[in-house]
Amino acid sequence: MGGGDWMEDPTNVTEEYDGTSWSTGGNIGTATIYLGGCGTQSAGLCMGGRDMVDFTAVTQEYDGSAWSSGGSLITAREGVAGAGTQSAGLCMGGLGSAVPGFIGNLVEEYNGTSWSSLDNLVTARFLCTGAGTQSAGLCISGVDNTFTPTNSTEEYSALSSHEELFTASSGV
Repeated sequence: MGGGDWMEDPTNVTEEYDGTSWSTGGNIGTATIYLGGCGTQSAGLCMGGRDMVDFTAVTQEYDGSAWSSGGSLITAREGVAGAGTQSAGLCMGGLGSAVPGFIGNLVEEYNGTSWSSLDNLVTARFLCTGAGTQSAGLCISGVDNTFTPTNSTEEYSALSSHEELFTASSGV
């Protein structure tokens, strides 16, 4: 970062870890910053982010050597959290352009082809971290809608195919 500019230049670089060292992987098709990701090294998923111009709804799938296009997010945004797998992923929170300065509590789930909307997070946030699976995911920390860091963690539980629940805890 130079000259006080907080925005980094987007990149398409992927690196893989073998337990000891890092090596170059296949390049992402769309150079992006502040994107979310989930999955495994041989079946990865990345979503959202920002290119040089705007927020993106781009989803890309990794097969261990090359990236290909997946279904687009419903709402373009950056600073999202990802959880789950390439065929059962979650995209949580994010900063978007729906309204200037819009920080979302949006949650979308991916079925390997397309995204659909789920119940919202309790706390709107971006630059958060995700973990877990599509049916038992976590959205951890981030920056809330007042641009204040939060230590809130929310747990997502798919109670059935039609019921979702986010519960919040702090100081985790």
